[in-house]
Amino acid sequence: IQRLAGPGATFDTLLAFENYPGDPAVPPSAEGLTLTDTEIRESTNFALTLSVNPADDLGLWLDYRPDLLDEESVRAVAARLVRVLEQMAADPGARVGDIDPLDPEERSRVVGEWNATARPLEAAGTVPELFAAWARSAPDAAAVRCGADLLSYGELEGRANRLARYL
Repeated sequence: IQRLAGPGATFDTLLAFENYPGDPAVPPSAEGLTLTDTEIRESTNFALTLSVNPADDLGLWLDYRPDLLDEESVRAVAARLVRVLEQMAADPGARVGDIDPLDPEERSRVVGEWNATARPLEAAGTVPELFAAWARSAPDAAAVRCGADLLSYGELEGRANRLARYL
């Protein structure tokens, strides 16, 4: 959401609890003026807004900016929220870490597909040997950055070799 809202967005999400006092059976009025047949149209300036009305029945409203988020993504967020609430209702004593917002398909994608990073080694050797080979093939490529300081693979390999000889 932060990435989609852009760098100018100080806040990108809002959670609002709307527990206005008053009897919902009595129409709102001010000094003899009664409002009837009213309709409220709300919109949000935030990428995503969740409004909660903890009245007799818990009411939840999820609103979003369609220029930043698509309906499918927001529906996925809503489905995760429902899963979390269902798990909390089923076991109020559950630890937060045991509540899973992902459905089985999403869990499989995150843990299996997106985490499928295993790659066969193209050349046999130890990590230092593979690093040295990379430093030889791309000595000027950026290897380490800390603030404004940058070390290339060649420089890092040279420093590592000096340290190894010293040790």
